[in-house]
Amino acid sequence: MARKDLVDGSNAYKGRKFPEAEKLFRAAAARDPKGETTEGKVAQLFLARTLHSMYIGDRKNSAKAEEAIAEYQKALANDPKDQSSYKAIASLYENLQKTDEWLTWVTKRSQDTSLPAEQRAEAFTSLAAKKNTCANDISDTEATKKTVTKDGKQAFQFVKPAKPEDFEALKKCTAEGTALIDQAIALEPDTVKNAKSFDIKGANDKQLQDTMDLLKGF
Repeated sequence: MARKDLVDGSNAYKGRKFPEAEKLFRAAAARDPKGETTEGKVAQLFLARTLHSMYIGDRKNSAKAEEAIAEYQKALANDPKDQSSYKAIASLYENLQKTDEWLTWVTKRSQDTSLPAEQRAEAFTSLAAKKNTCANDISDTEATKKTVTKDGKQAFQFVKPAKPEDFEALKKCTAEGTALIDQAIALEPDTVKNAKSFDIKGANDKQLQDTMDLLKGF
């Protein structure tokens, strides 16, 4: 019955009949609330994606986003390395403008030593990107970024922000962002450092995919 609900739910999802898909995936998930079977795990994940899609279709329906987050978290409990569910939750927190929750969520990911290095590095990079935006918002303005002619060519010339508090904020964001990206780089494994010596011809499909995913992150 769970498998039938999953198949019917998938067809409803593909047809963008999200309320019907939600009902079917909920029924499948209810048969295995702890996600101890393959069907239960798939049901949790498909339910989360359906709720997510419903929220994307109606951004005012924040309740669906909250439900999606809860279901994604169930999926992650069964598979902590599920990067797509982790990213989906981070994206939903951003869409809901829950800055503190987003920060807590991504920071926790970056500090989880049980996760692969590339996943932690990606979390550190996301945190650093926020600091980069913080610094850029201060430095990339008409008051601080001037277009000048240098050696016959136009170039940008940056000047110190007029307000001392803005300059201090700029330094703080830059320092914190640099520290975060340094932590990401420090996670680089030997596989990445020795990428030039990787035996492409001798690797099987899984080894190629795993190595590509690892290299892409760094």
